[in-house]
Amino acid sequence: METDRAKERVTDRVSRRLRTDETIMVFLLLRVILTRDGAARRLSAGGAPHAPTRARHYGE
Repeated sequence: METDRAKERVTDRVSRRLRTDETIMVFLLLRVILTRDGAARRLSAGGAPHAPTRARHYGE
């Protein structure tokens, strides 16, 4: 009886841990995809991502 409860607690803890890890992996994957997409869009829009803002900031 008590061993069954202990097993349930362990499996609950493990499944909760797996769900947390899966969530973290999904967010990291989304971040990588979105970062790559944004960088590709900036590059196709005309070169280095910071050049226009730097030129505007310093009045060049």
